[in-house]
Amino acid sequence: MYAITRPELKVLLAEQSGPHISIFLPTLRAGRERRQGRLLLKQLLREMKGSPTLEQLALAEQETLLEPVQALLEERPLWEHPANGLAILRSPNVFRLYRLPYGPQARVIIGEHFFLKPLLPLAGNDERFYILALSQNHIRLLACTRYEEQKVHLPKAVPKNLARVLAHKRRENDLQYHSGTAGSGRVSGGQAMIFHGQGVGTDTIKDDILSYFQQINHGLHAVLHDQKAPLVLAAVDYLQPLYQEANTYPFLLEQGLAGNPDKLSDEELRELAWPLVEPSMLQEQKAAAAAYQELAGTERTSQDLGEIARAASTGRVMSLFIASDEELWGIFDATTMTLDVHSPRRVGDEELLDRMAAQVLLHDGAVYAVRHAEIPGGALAAAIFRY
Repeated sequence: MYAITRPELKVLLAEQSGPHISIFLPTLRAGRERRQGRLLLKQLLREMKGSPTLEQLALAEQETLLEPVQALLEERPLWEHPANGLAILRSPNVFRLYRLPYGPQARVIIGEHFFLKPLLPLAGNDERFYILALSQNHIRLLACTRYEEQKVHLPKAVPKNLARVLAHKRRENDLQYHSGTAGSGRVSGGQAMIFHGQGVGTDTIKDDILSYFQQINHGLHAVLHDQKAPLVLAAVDYLQPLYQEANTYPFLLEQGLAGNPDKLSDEELRELAWPLVEPSMLQEQKAAAAAYQELAGTERTSQDLGEIARAASTGRVMSLFIASDEELWGIFDATTMTLDVHSPRRVGDEELLDRMAAQVLLHDGAVYAVRHAEIPGGALAAAIFRY
């Protein structure tokens, strides 16, 4: 599986060898029908084999091209534990499989380039964020987007267990404690460690926890040192200010998730963290929309599709809004710089909004794939030009 990021999209856009096959299909995460995705892919494969584009290839070339896609039919875990949808991209040099948090329209598009528009809202603009879940027993670091979460392997420098560290300190300092079946930390033998008296509230224990958090913070540098993504801390109340004190990562949010994170799944943590990070995640998009409104009516903005297509192909577009819920088929002639829109779609057409977005990304511009109603001015596309 690959992550859907802007650098990943640029790799796909730079691929020149064709044909490029883009497959999207919905899958179900539960119920008796959850293996229907496999049957749907089998059906789409049959349709592909009759494609005029593929029929131009020798039979051996067709088989080589479709072989890794065909092999997915035998990947039982893929169909028994699916996401809500799948995207499969295949060219002679590239094979990519992406889990999708939504069920896309089942379709195959074969052309000169990959069809990436359905992936653009997931790639976002610096949409990734992290969750650091701390308890006495466990440490989890999750890399998340709005719809997905994935555990991050922690470096060896990150201590694994606060309870053991405190137990060691307790033995060293002869702290008073008692054992019981309930509490917030587990030690060897399955007993729960509860500090009291000269316990959690004392300066000694606070210093020990602070030292422990400093070790964690230092160990996380290997993962976060070149990141600008928000970091959300999930921990019980009394640990929150101590980790804030130990932290040196500049993008740790002041507000965290309070409570014992051991009681929550990775998915539940992501869903709870999203409202905390959403304002900063959408800040760039909101700033671009505000900039468009400020520049509207000047030569720095346009909603004219032909003008935007020409500007995108020459690297003039700084920010582009496109409708994620609409399609525009036709041909853009890069030689004459003319745009020909067709309705209905004709053989050889490309999705023009997708093509504009691809050109903007290749020239290091920002693309925001949003609902039609959310585009400034209400057009199918809106652009801010660099000059």
